[in-house]
Amino acid sequence: MSELDFYYTSAIHHNTYLAINATIHPAPYSKNVFVIGASRGVGRAISIAYATSGVAAIAIAARSCLDNVEEEIKRTAEAAGCSAPRVPKILLDVTDEASVAAAALPVKGALGRLDVLINNAGHCEEWVGFADSKIQDWWMTWEVNVRGPYLLLARCFQ
Repeated sequence: MSELDFYYTSAIHHNTYLAINATIHPAPYSKNVFVIGASRGVGRAISIAYATSGVAAIAIAARSCLDNVEEEIKRTAEAAGCSAPRVPKILLDVTDEASVAAAALPVKGALGRLDVLINNAGHCEEWVGFADSKIQDWWMTWEVNVRGPYLLLARCFQ
Protein backbone atom coordinates (compact mmCIF):
# COMPACT_ATOMS: atom_id res chain seq x y z
CA MET A 1 0.00 0.00 0.00
CA SER A 2 1.32 3.47 -0.75
CA GLU A 3 2.01 5.99 2.00
CA LEU A 4 -1.05 7.96 0.93
CA ASP A 5 -3.14 4.76 0.93
CA PHE A 6 -4.23 4.77 -2.71
CA TYR A 7 -3.11 3.47 -6.10
CA TYR A 8 -3.42 4.91 -9.58
CA THR A 9 -4.10 1.54 -11.17
CA SER A 10 -6.40 -1.33 -10.28
CA ALA A 11 -3.74 -4.00 -10.93
CA ILE A 12 -0.25 -4.14 -9.49
CA HIS A 13 2.22 -6.22 -11.55
CA HIS A 14 5.49 -7.54 -10.21
CA ASN A 15 6.57 -9.15 -13.45
CA THR A 16 5.92 -8.88 -17.18
CA TYR A 17 2.30 -9.74 -17.92
CA LEU A 18 1.13 -11.60 -21.04
CA ALA A 19 0.05 -8.57 -23.07
CA ILE A 20 3.61 -7.21 -23.09
CA ASN A 21 5.65 -10.40 -22.73
CA ALA A 22 8.57 -10.16 -25.17
CA THR A 23 8.75 -13.92 -25.71
CA ILE A 24 5.16 -13.90 -26.99
CA HIS A 25 5.46 -10.61 -28.91
CA PRO A 26 9.10 -10.55 -30.06
CA ALA A 27 10.70 -7.46 -31.54
CA PRO A 28 12.22 -7.63 -35.02
CA TYR A 29 15.78 -8.93 -34.70
CA SER A 30 17.30 -5.84 -36.25
CA LYS A 31 16.00 -3.43 -33.58
CA ASN A 32 18.41 -1.35 -31.51
CA VAL A 33 17.29 -0.27 -28.04
CA PHE A 34 18.72 2.33 -25.64
CA VAL A 35 17.60 2.08 -21.99
CA ILE A 36 18.37 5.00 -19.67
CA GLY A 37 18.34 4.24 -15.94
CA ALA A 38 19.17 0.58 -16.55
CA SER A 39 21.16 -0.18 -13.39
CA ARG A 40 18.24 -1.28 -11.21
CA GLY A 41 14.49 -1.55 -10.84
CA VAL A 42 12.26 -0.95 -13.84
CA GLY A 43 15.12 0.03 -16.18
CA ARG A 44 17.02 -3.16 -15.42
CA ALA A 45 13.86 -5.23 -15.93
CA ILE A 46 13.13 -3.51 -19.26
CA SER A 47 16.67 -4.21 -20.47
CA ILE A 48 16.40 -7.87 -19.53
CA ALA A 49 12.93 -8.18 -21.09
CA TYR A 50 14.26 -6.86 -24.40
CA ALA A 51 16.97 -9.55 -24.25
CA THR A 52 14.26 -12.22 -24.50
CA SER A 53 12.81 -10.63 -27.64
CA GLY A 54 15.93 -11.12 -29.74
CA VAL A 55 16.86 -7.51 -30.49
CA ALA A 56 20.25 -6.83 -32.10
CA ALA A 57 21.55 -4.42 -29.45
CA ILE A 58 20.58 -3.04 -26.06
CA ALA A 59 22.61 0.01 -25.07
CA ILE A 60 22.31 0.59 -21.33
CA ALA A 61 23.06 3.78 -19.42
CA ALA A 62 23.10 4.83 -15.78
CA ARG A 63 25.15 6.74 -13.23
CA SER A 64 26.47 3.49 -11.75
CA CYS A 65 28.26 0.33 -12.89
CA LEU A 66 26.37 -1.76 -15.43
CA ASP A 67 28.58 -4.86 -15.64
CA ASN A 68 26.08 -7.10 -13.81
CA VAL A 69 23.22 -5.88 -16.01
CA GLU A 70 25.23 -6.62 -19.16
CA GLU A 71 25.96 -10.16 -17.95
CA GLU A 72 22.31 -10.74 -17.03
CA ILE A 73 21.12 -9.48 -20.43
CA LYS A 74 23.43 -11.90 -22.24
CA ARG A 75 22.51 -14.87 -19.99
CA THR A 76 18.80 -14.12 -20.36
CA ALA A 77 19.01 -13.89 -24.16
CA GLU A 78 20.83 -17.20 -24.41
CA ALA A 79 18.37 -18.87 -22.00
CA ALA A 80 15.51 -17.62 -24.21
CA GLY A 81 17.16 -19.16 -27.29
CA CYS A 82 18.18 -15.79 -28.75
CA SER A 83 21.58 -14.59 -29.84
CA ALA A 84 23.19 -12.41 -27.19
CA PRO A 85 22.69 -8.77 -28.22
CA ARG A 86 25.49 -6.23 -28.32
CA VAL A 87 25.38 -4.35 -25.01
CA PRO A 88 27.20 -1.00 -25.07
CA LYS A 89 27.41 0.40 -21.51
CA ILE A 90 27.42 4.13 -20.90
CA LEU A 91 27.90 6.13 -17.72
CA LEU A 92 25.37 8.95 -17.91
CA ASP A 93 24.01 11.76 -15.76
CA VAL A 94 20.83 13.04 -17.43
CA THR A 95 21.10 16.36 -15.54
CA ASP A 96 24.44 17.15 -17.21
CA GLU A 97 24.15 18.34 -20.81
CA ALA A 98 27.78 17.45 -21.58
CA SER A 99 27.24 13.93 -20.22
CA VAL A 100 24.15 13.46 -22.39
CA ALA A 101 25.96 14.76 -25.49
CA ALA A 102 28.92 12.47 -24.77
CA ALA A 103 26.60 9.47 -24.31
CA ALA A 104 24.72 10.02 -27.58
CA LEU A 105 27.85 9.71 -29.72
CA PRO A 106 28.90 6.19 -28.69
CA VAL A 107 25.30 4.98 -28.86
CA LYS A 108 24.95 6.24 -32.42
CA GLY A 109 28.38 4.83 -33.28
CA ALA A 110 27.79 1.42 -31.72
CA LEU A 111 24.24 0.96 -32.95
CA GLY A 112 24.27 2.81 -36.24
CA ARG A 113 20.68 3.84 -35.66
CA LEU A 114 18.38 4.00 -32.67
CA ASP A 115 14.95 2.38 -32.93
CA VAL A 116 13.74 2.50 -29.32
CA LEU A 117 14.65 4.94 -26.54
CA ILE A 118 13.44 4.00 -23.05
CA ASN A 119 13.89 7.02 -20.83
CA ASN A 120 13.61 5.44 -17.40
CA ALA A 121 15.82 7.77 -15.35
CA GLY A 122 13.73 9.35 -12.66
CA HIS A 123 13.91 11.16 -9.37
CA CYS A 124 11.34 11.59 -6.64
CA GLU A 125 11.98 13.00 -3.20
CA GLU A 126 10.11 11.65 -0.22
CA TRP A 127 6.68 13.30 -0.11
CA VAL A 128 6.38 16.32 2.17
CA GLY A 129 3.80 19.07 2.30
CA PHE A 130 4.43 22.10 0.13
CA ALA A 131 5.32 24.33 3.10
CA ASP A 132 7.99 21.82 4.17
CA SER A 133 9.45 21.25 0.72
CA LYS A 134 12.90 22.46 -0.32
CA ILE A 135 13.41 24.23 -3.62
CA GLN A 136 16.63 22.30 -4.35
CA ASP A 137 14.71 19.01 -4.05
CA TRP A 138 11.97 20.28 -6.36
CA TRP A 139 14.57 21.53 -8.84
CA MET A 140 16.46 18.20 -8.88
CA THR A 141 13.19 16.42 -9.63
CA TRP A 142 12.56 18.83 -12.51
CA GLU A 143 16.14 18.45 -13.82
CA VAL A 144 15.93 14.65 -13.91
CA ASN A 145 12.29 14.15 -14.91
CA VAL A 146 11.72 17.03 -17.35
CA ARG A 147 15.01 18.46 -18.60
CA GLY A 148 16.75 15.05 -18.76
CA PRO A 149 14.27 13.52 -21.23
CA TYR A 150 14.40 16.67 -23.36
CA LEU A 151 18.20 16.55 -23.53
CA LEU A 152 18.18 12.86 -24.39
CA LEU A 153 15.65 13.23 -27.18
CA ALA A 154 17.43 16.26 -28.57
CA ARG A 155 20.83 14.54 -28.63
CA CYS A 156 19.83 11.01 -29.60
CA PHE A 157 17.64 12.00 -32.53
CA GLN A 158 19.63 14.94 -33.94
